[in-house]
Parts: sequence; C-alpha cells; structure tokens
Amino acid sequence: MPKSIYEEIFEDLKSKIETQEYKYETLLPSENDLTKIYNCSRNTLRRAISKLTSMGYTQPIHGRGVHIIYTKQKQKDCFYALNSLEGLHQAAKEQGSSVTNNVITFTEMVVDAHLAEKSGFEENTEVFFIQRLRSVDGVAKMIDNTLLRKDLVPNLTENTLKGSLFQYIEKEAGMTIQTVKRRVTIERTTPFDEKYLCLDGYNCLAVITSHVYNTDGIQFEFTISRNRPDLFVFDTVVSRNS
Repeated sequence: MPKSIYEEIFEDLKSKIETQEYKYETLLPSENDLTKIYNCSRNTLRRAISKLTSMGYTQPIHGRGVHIIYTKQKQKDCFYALNSLEGLHQAAKEQGSSVTNNVITFTEMVVDAHLAEKSGFEENTEVFFIQRLRSVDGVAKMIDNTLLRKDLVPNLTENTLKGSLFQYIEKEAGMTIQTVKRRVTIERTTPFDEKYLCLDGYNCLAVITSHVYNTDGIQFEFTISRNRPDLFVFDTVVSRNS
C-alpha cells in the first residue's frame, strides 16, 4: 500500500530533524515555504507537522512558527521504545545490535469466547498463534505471544517468523501498521519464562500487551510480550491542548 503524501512529508521532516539539517531549538521553514517545497496543501502539511508534534519533535508557537524540540536519547541496552511503531529488529539495528528469533509455537486456532474478550478479536476469527523467543546479541530477553488474523496474513510461514514480522506485515502482506495500543504491567517470572529466558538475576518482567490496527482501522494483531526489564525504555509526550 503506497504511503500518503502527508506520511512522506512527515518522514522527510523527521529525518531532517534527526540528522540536524533542521537543528534543535530552531524553527522549521515557514508554512508557505514548506508547502512550496513539498508541493502540497496547507492541510496536508499541518497533518504531517501535527504528527511530529505528537511524537515530541516539534512544538508550534503562536505567532512565531514551529519550534524544533527533538533531542536524541540513546540509552545503552535499551532497544524497544514504547512510543514507536518500529519493530525490535529495526530498533536494535539502529543501536548496532542484532536480533534472532526462535519459533517455539506456530499453529492455527479459532478464537473462542474467552480469547475474544481478552484479545479484541471477534469470536470464531481464524488466527495464527505464534510464540517466539527473541534474543538480542545472542541473549534471550523476550518472549512474544502473538495472534494474527489469518485472512490478512494468509501466506505466513514459520521461516518468515525467524525474521522481522514488522517488515513482513508492511512489505510482504502489504499492510501499513497505523496504530498500536500498548499496556505495560510488571509481573513475576513464571517457570516458562525461566525455561527460555536468560534472566540474569531478574525475578520480574515487563509485560507489554499490544493491539495493532491497520490503516482501515482493522485489528490484525494481538501480542503479549514478556520482556527482561533492561530491554525497553518508556518515553511519552504530553502537551497541554491550546
């Protein structure tokens, strides 16, 4: 699925801010200039800038323009930013690390009433059930338990799951991941966790429950991810409504 114009503008501006072509604590070019650069409408440009603002890259200032507030924050051993849509493979790659996946379970099932209430999928939906042990630089740090709608990813194979599921969904299945809702809890480790993970003294895990939607607003994924605490960092952006 081709990206919309506003998404292309957003990604280009985001890249220019991250590479400091547009520097921290300066203003973006004016709205007039940017609409000429991108040959787009004001509404399209404002939508792209609104997304930048929601992610903490910019802050519109009335009467002055759009102020750049992005600062790069790299934290050693933390790879999974909860406010990002990117997958673990990409996040680790950006920090010079690698991810390997070991498929524990790959099977098909039908969502029953109990699982429907828990996952958000309708009862009787056909799904793939996937369990993957995920290692960063050879250290087992995460177990993903995932349900994927079979009708939306019909050609999924166990071999595919050894790579990036994020890349498969967007490039092979042709879906754009539009929205991810996440909830984080801290839970004690279980015998299953102890069997597969390199816990390195941890007796608890960060458990991330995710509901994932495509651009049509259709939920196609439900994942419960059990993570060693040093694997991820939580960043958020809160702004007062004007």
